[in-house]
Amino acid sequence: MGQDKAIPVTVFTGYLGAGKTTLLNRLLVSEARRRFAVIVNEFGELGIDGDLVLNTEEEIIELTNGCLCCSVRGDLTGALARIRTRAGDIDGLLIETSGLADPAPVAQTFLVGDDAVEGFRLDCVVTLVDALHGARQIAGEPEPASQIAFADRIILTKTAQALPSEVAALRDQVARLNSGGRIRTDVELTDLSDLLDQRLYDLDRAVAPSFHGALHDHASGVETISFETWGEVGPDEFMRWMQQVVVTRGRSLLRAKGVLNFAGEHRRFVFQGVQTVLDGDVQGPWPDGPRQSRMVLIGRDLGAEALRKGWESCLRR
Repeated sequence: MGQDKAIPVTVFTGYLGAGKTTLLNRLLVSEARRRFAVIVNEFGELGIDGDLVLNTEEEIIELTNGCLCCSVRGDLTGALARIRTRAGDIDGLLIETSGLADPAPVAQTFLVGDDAVEGFRLDCVVTLVDALHGARQIAGEPEPASQIAFADRIILTKTAQALPSEVAALRDQVARLNSGGRIRTDVELTDLSDLLDQRLYDLDRAVAPSFHGALHDHASGVETISFETWGEVGPDEFMRWMQQVVVTRGRSLLRAKGVLNFAGEHRRFVFQGVQTVLDGDVQGPWPDGPRQSRMVLIGRDLGAEALRKGWESCLRR
């Protein structure tokens, strides 16, 4: 199945009590014209509005709005295989992770591109952050910071119950953890369809990440390291360096993405990665004018100085 016909997958993550199920319920109701498959860890954690549930005897249940809901008691790929049999009836797949889950393994499952995920494509990772308790959770637990750093879209929840100054401070804290993710409050998120059909993992639609130098959140250890150059990047040198980064820092590397101007190539080289899984290819030609390469690495205690030296070794003088 081609990527255009593949089922888009949206992953919802966030720490315990952040409001994932509440948002999922709102989405199922507001997008009632679409038919979704929903994957959760256990039905005991589901909390889908009881008015939507028809039958909970099976691992896959049908909701009253025509969507399917699947409990993952085993591995994710087993659930995907069961959902694939109903692919013709499904417009999208929504995955709600446990509040203690790291979203990276879920994303890796889809980016590896083996037969287990045939017919599905990762579309967007959405992280919810509790405005009342988020700052304390980020400082006290490793999972919230990782969930935020990994996200493509970040929603600050329960903002009506928090002071404006608390919301503003949390937004700044989240931005330090993930300078490239789009941050909105639950009040600002008026159209939930904005979380769907984003195609953020399609290489042919990738845009260069913003440049922010090096940002480090000392409480969590998460850092964002950005690189840019107006010169050419040596393709062989870059590939060797990235292989070394994956081998030595892969487990600490949450996300990697970039758009590069390879020497001798008129097309953009676009890549993205999750921990040890990297995907890249040449895409459309560069527009007329100067070509700027940009890339960003997000992870824990990556070692900015050593990485910057490695990046500079890839540049053609």
